[in-house]
Amino acid sequence: MEWLTAIKKSIDFMEAHLLDDISADDVVAEIFMSPFYFQLGFKILTEMTPSEYIRNRRLYLAALDVLGGKEKVIDKNCAWNKAFFLLYCIRDSVLIFYRICCESDFVDDGEFMSEKEIHEKLENLKNYLRSLGSVIVAFSSGVDSTFLLKVAHDVLGENAVAVTAKSCSFPKREADEAEEFCKKEGIRHISVDSEELDIPEFRRNPKNRCYLCKKEIFTKIIALAKENKITFVCEGSNMDDNGDYRPGLQAVAELGVKSPLRYCNLYKEEIRALSKEMNLPTWKKQSFACLSSRFPYGEEISEKKLLMVDRAEQFLLDKGFCQLRVRIHGENLARIEVSPAEMEKAFLLREEIMGALKSFGFLYVSLDLQGYRTGAMNEALK
Repeated sequence: MEWLTAIKKSIDFMEAHLLDDISADDVVAEIFMSPFYFQLGFKILTEMTPSEYIRNRRLYLAALDVLGGKEKVIDKNCAWNKAFFLLYCIRDSVLIFYRICCESDFVDDGEFMSEKEIHEKLENLKNYLRSLGSVIVAFSSGVDSTFLLKVAHDVLGENAVAVTAKSCSFPKREADEAEEFCKKEGIRHISVDSEELDIPEFRRNPKNRCYLCKKEIFTKIIALAKENKITFVCEGSNMDDNGDYRPGLQAVAELGVKSPLRYCNLYKEEIRALSKEMNLPTWKKQSFACLSSRFPYGEEISEKKLLMVDRAEQFLLDKGFCQLRVRIHGENLARIEVSPAEMEKAFLLREEIMGALKSFGFLYVSLDLQGYRTGAMNEALK
């Protein structure tokens, strides 16, 4: 097949010029193939776009340089750190913690935390949880709450109980993962129904929406704790959550809910590192926020639109997209956020994505060129 020969030739060309400033256009010119069919054929053969292939191979070579000792990586600056994180879902500085790159020359944008200091934080967390005696952990199956629940159960045994709040703002896949984890670890798991949509003010989606939701959920969990003679309720916010608009933390403080990870000064990257060390399946899980966060403040939240968002995000996850959000504007406009590395993939699947989202109830489907970012709806508050 001529197209297969051309694609293989394109790979040979890219391999020979990985250290040069080449683009997909340069490759197309070399193999005399139309850009559309080149992109399509390359995707079929390698399951990635040409740009993704070039980028991943460069990162691989850079990693080899790091492992080799004192040679410098290809791109020793913030671009390297960001690209590495997009590819592996973990910072290069955290890999140092695993002693994979212990002799490297590259530096991290932030302050490096030694293995000893991270383990000291873990011991502080264990001691703090031990001092609480018995806890209910608000468990969403995310990176933070999974780590907190695991440590709490290791320390307190049956005196650590998981509670998951179910609602139409919480995807079924997350609830299923929570149930599966607790069953595997032998942790008592209780589900409660969150009824935030029954609160008229919540449905109006004000700026303090998260406060209203958290207050409703934690009031129920606190009542459950009293019923089961459990001393404290804990939640999984970490130090990184202090840097964004988080009205839900106000409800946490008002109700006396404990935040052990923040109390012990644990950051997300440290939690991921420790989670990997503990063989937790969530160590590289992507960040997730409830589906209500997909709505601009002031636009009414409804069960119908939550279902549209849930189905759209599940479709994109099933297509292999990694970190994503589907924001809804008005009644029927979808604004898709994916990582910059996956934008070419989104364009290649444009027709399929449009067809699926329109079948879910969207009339307009758009791709946000800024890409995925946390707290995108908070940008309007600044």
